[in-house]
Amino acid sequence: MPKVSVIVPFYNREKYMGWCISSILNQSFSDFELLLVNDGSTDGSREIAENYCKLDGRIQLINTENHGVSAARNIGIDHAQGEYIQFIDSDDWIPPFFLERLVNPMEAYRADIVFCGIEMIQKRERSIQKTESLSFASLGRECVWDHKKFWDSLSELYWNTSLMEGPCNRMYRSRLIKKNFLKFPEDMIYGEDNFFNLYCYNFAECVAFVSDLSYYYIHHEDDALTQGYPQNFFQNQMWQLELMRTLMEKNGVFFGESKGVWGSYCASHIIKVLASLKDAAAELSEYELKKEIFRIVQNSHVREAFTLAGWIPALLGNDIRGNIEKCDIGAICELYMQAAAPEPDLPEPERPKEPERPSENHPCGMNIFFVKIMRGLQKFPSEFIKKWARIVELNLSTVGIKTTGKRILHKIFHG
Repeated sequence: MPKVSVIVPFYNREKYMGWCISSILNQSFSDFELLLVNDGSTDGSREIAENYCKLDGRIQLINTENHGVSAARNIGIDHAQGEYIQFIDSDDWIPPFFLERLVNPMEAYRADIVFCGIEMIQKRERSIQKTESLSFASLGRECVWDHKKFWDSLSELYWNTSLMEGPCNRMYRSRLIKKNFLKFPEDMIYGEDNFFNLYCYNFAECVAFVSDLSYYYIHHEDDALTQGYPQNFFQNQMWQLELMRTLMEKNGVFFGESKGVWGSYCASHIIKVLASLKDAAAELSEYELKKEIFRIVQNSHVREAFTLAGWIPALLGNDIRGNIEKCDIGAICELYMQAAAPEPDLPEPERPKEPERPSENHPCGMNIFFVKIMRGLQKFPSEFIKKWARIVELNLSTVGIKTTGKRILHKIFHG
């Protein structure tokens, strides 16, 4: 029986999966099986997988009809023979010592999950640019936590690291998944990874974090599609946010600071939903828009989150908290309709008053100063200046000053 089962679902990834498979076969740790789950590909992906199977006896190809990545991962779990399970996406790759570095703490500490960082890689045609490094270095070099300490810190980990939602930057003990009959939900189009992980976290007795290892997440810009307002986007968000709240209550940590952090995390996700709806506002009638806004803000957990949140992105204006707490559908809808309408040739109206300075616990304090500057620049008559000031303001409000600065430098030097 192999020590590790590496599960790679794929669908029409012929341009990238060779890199992924080669990085797995090039591991310093060799006691693994590689399960390639073909989710009904219609391009040359299956042929590529078959050729790799001929080269290495550790590879097994599993062909299935197209039912989505969650179904493909679940099939991989059913076929996995290893003591540990590692998920890898078919267009990503891992460094040569990746499996070895994760297996060692799994063995040493009898951990149920071992986490590592993520290197965000932007790929445009043949050029590759590292855009952001995410790690657990703020926790320490190699931290090992029991169930209680893990759950005491879970909301902070979600809020501060951006490393808790996905399934690839960690190794799981197979028994954790199979003993508790855990599966990826196949009826979710967004957030299914986090839904699966929350249940894993609920049953994990010991977890470890390594700060000197990263999974390489590749964003292929030439394949990126702009999506307006995905079907069931709000419902999928709420399923995972409500599950997180329920499990925090079950583990006795939904109080005090953790409760407020959950509020901020939840509010930031609802802002993403509302921003996505804003992008699609031009395609909706006022009736359809109000109906969907009402469905969002009448949710009691949404209103609770905005009441608890210590910090809310200014992506939709400074009055969004008050409008949601009051369920003021008309005010929110007016914001969207104004954004969707052509800009009149008139001076820009005065901005609403800035919100109170956010909590010092979140690294966003300096953003307010720069957001003010960007809003001032948007009053210039030059369309070019107004356009870029809006873009910078949007980035400051969503990803913060550090990442915004990196994106600006990359744009200047790489175009």
